[in-house]
Amino acid sequence: GGAVWRRHLPAMSKITRILSGIQPSGIPHLGNYLGAIKHWTRLQYEGELKPIFCVVDLHALTSQAEAKQRQGSIREQSWEMAAALIAAGINPDRAILCRQSRVVGHTELAWYFQRTVKNGWLERMTQFKQKGDELKSTALFTYPVLQAADIMLYQASHVPVGEDQAQHLELTRHIAAAFNEFHNTHLFVPPTAMIPEKSARIRNLRKPTQKMSKSDKDGAAGRIDLTDDEKTIRKKVNRAVTDTEIGIAYDEERAGVRNLIDIAAALEDRPPTAVADDHANDSNSEFKRYLADLIVTELLPISERVTQLLSTERNELERIVTESEREAQAIANDTLKQVHDIIQI
Repeated sequence: GGAVWRRHLPAMSKITRILSGIQPSGIPHLGNYLGAIKHWTRLQYEGELKPIFCVVDLHALTSQAEAKQRQGSIREQSWEMAAALIAAGINPDRAILCRQSRVVGHTELAWYFQRTVKNGWLERMTQFKQKGDELKSTALFTYPVLQAADIMLYQASHVPVGEDQAQHLELTRHIAAAFNEFHNTHLFVPPTAMIPEKSARIRNLRKPTQKMSKSDKDGAAGRIDLTDDEKTIRKKVNRAVTDTEIGIAYDEERAGVRNLIDIAAALEDRPPTAVADDHANDSNSEFKRYLADLIVTELLPISERVTQLLSTERNELERIVTESEREAQAIANDTLKQVHDIIQI
């Protein structure tokens, strides 16, 4: 929570449609929830048209090495992510929730874009450059083009992104402009990034210098999943790494304590310094008790709903998502028809 969305554009650029994507990593953890999902529940009330939240299952197919490490199927993990989004408050009356692979048009539009994309543009992408050679595939190389298609297929005007994706969104703007120029059209309006000014960057509870992540070698000790029960949450918070200093302070040098303050601040929608001031005289264990209470209060209702949607109410989950996907498909078809006419294919 607590993100103020700053828009890199003059005030006249109104929000028509927001689009954001999330990987199908199964049940999200607290970092996913506070870093993205909680914002989305607010963003679904912005914009003239329904926002689109997309489980980007095709983006989970970029390398063989990552496929070998994956536990469980992408299909089931997409359902888990969809269930978590609904449980967290994404309302199908307010927003469209779809799986990327189930809407025809993402890969087709990406192919039309590839003609106007230069290799050099993709070689400059930091994420591509940082990956080891064993992960580098054609899919990893071209996935920013598919990302551009994900956005432009729905003609989204605004895309909430973390700093790590800002470069890819800049590329999307280039791709839209290049397509327009090549085909002498104004079809695609380059989208605007919505970058949170102070997004919660939640760290691993056991290793607070690293971010909370599904792929952590230590398993689940350092992360809190949205379906953890109360006992598990309290145990994990209790065992979070802190330090021996007296009192609670928001200090660069105290990574563990700072992370716990960040989590509390995101849950309470307050600046971290305000939380630290209120709890300045707490012992570490007092502050942990307070934080565990906050997390339990926020996550337990979500956890119960996720469990229902994946078991007794599975039919309801599938109905909500497939109906939403029909809405997404109608928008995609409209864009594709215009693109077909422009390309004359």
